[in-house]
Amino acid sequence: MDKDERQRIMAACLKPRYNEYNLALKVAEPPAHDRPYALLLGAGASASSGIPTAGKMIADWRHQLFEQHHSETSADRNEQAYQAWLGRSDSGYLSWLNEARRLGETEYSTLFSHFHQDRSARQIHIESLMKKGFPSWGFLYLSGLIAAGRFNRILTTNFDDLVAEALFRFYDIKAIELSFDAAIASVRFDSDRPKILKLHGDFLYDNLRNLRDELKRLDREMEDRLFRACADAGLIVVGYSGGDTSILGPIREMLRSDHYLRLGLHWCVTASKSDGAPYIADSVLHLAREHPEKVFLYTIKNFDGLMREMFLKCECGLPPAFIDPHKKNLLKRFLDSARHYGDAVPHPATVTHQNAFIRAAALPQEDLELTLVACENEWAEATHLVQSNPTLSLQKAEEARLLLERIVMSDKFLTQSDEFRLRAYNRGTGNAVTLAETSFLLGAEAETDRHIASTIDFANQAIQIESANSDPLITARIRHVAYYNASVASGLRDKHRAPLTAAEENDVRAWLAALRRIDPDGQYRRDLIAEANFETLRRLLPSDW
Repeated sequence: MDKDERQRIMAACLKPRYNEYNLALKVAEPPAHDRPYALLLGAGASASSGIPTAGKMIADWRHQLFEQHHSETSADRNEQAYQAWLGRSDSGYLSWLNEARRLGETEYSTLFSHFHQDRSARQIHIESLMKKGFPSWGFLYLSGLIAAGRFNRILTTNFDDLVAEALFRFYDIKAIELSFDAAIASVRFDSDRPKILKLHGDFLYDNLRNLRDELKRLDREMEDRLFRACADAGLIVVGYSGGDTSILGPIREMLRSDHYLRLGLHWCVTASKSDGAPYIADSVLHLAREHPEKVFLYTIKNFDGLMREMFLKCECGLPPAFIDPHKKNLLKRFLDSARHYGDAVPHPATVTHQNAFIRAAALPQEDLELTLVACENEWAEATHLVQSNPTLSLQKAEEARLLLERIVMSDKFLTQSDEFRLRAYNRGTGNAVTLAETSFLLGAEAETDRHIASTIDFANQAIQIESANSDPLITARIRHVAYYNASVASGLRDKHRAPLTAAEENDVRAWLAALRRIDPDGQYRRDLIAEANFETLRRLLPSDW
């Protein structure tokens, strides 16, 4: 296909209205749990989760091959020499690659076979790569879409477990993973439980397919399930370039039939970072040219962005782990189960272990990070209720205070990073301000004084850490908060309780000077000046504010 024809086809198929927004609307249109679309994921979907793409693996192998061929001339192993070696056709990389290509191999399969000669070695290498991945935002959103009944058939050429892991971590849903014939043959595709069809195998089993000769045809049962997943349905393809016949062959057959892909083949391509033009493989362009009524191309930024757009359009709910992180705490879940079912287990050793865990739970051994997140959630609700419902606000803020107390009283607290301890003290400062405000509104004068004093105490703890630490990993926002909240608390006291003493005024001036120093864009200073409790402190402002 020449360049002009390619551009003509692209112009005909890639219309401006085809992007992630349009595809998200299409997915959101049918009622939830109809699930008329199957989803096919390629390596591009896993890239932001830490799983290298074929392109990244090729780049790494090229460097390894260069170093292998120049092991005795380390002085010449620089970037300039590497680029020259890549482009030479006489004795460089192209010469080596062309010799391998005469055997009909691709660059990927040639390099993979060179560095990992047998199937077992390739299995070990793939397994080592898969262990590095963790579900990205895209898989969080995808698991939400599955939980909301928008998808339940996920087809993937990848070896990783990111879809299943995200479903279980975020929504407590256990998917059925299918990667070999024995498991595939007995599964019904019309059941509600999510199915993940691993077209090229699973790294846990000795059935990986990733070289040219292994990708010519799918296993018989796998191909049959691929057809069944697309019967009377549509197929959305994301992160897959269409580089092997084992997938393109069945898709081409389905497009020629009236029984498959009735809702079309929706192929997503990413725009180039350099010129914004999408890259479309020739094999995909051929499909678009031969079946313009069934093949639709979409330009997207990336997998994560597409999943986010679908998640929002389908109005999916956030994971329970994000709404109530305590419920996802492993120790808490185990203890709840142990307490509920413990009496039904008479074995003495089990009872002994159960009691040991319960005693441990009475100590501050829980996940401090999750506890702090729960504290932040309670405080956020309290701040929204200060004026409209001070009584409920006080209850929420008190719950946040108790959670924070468990954190700072924990034996593990002093061993935490400065960043974590700063966050904890800052949250204590802000929550004490909320407690003081609600106590004042409810007429509890003694409590108001106590919470103001607590605010200053927390702020001073945070300021000590901030002053002694120059770690750039501690964000500016975390550094600002202690000075901001300490000033607000002083304003609250000056306004509602009693004028500040000379020493307290000096403290406020020092906090304001420090805030100016670490607040170069001035946003926190502007917020502070607008704060109602700061009105009476205006006279303390430095002249250059």
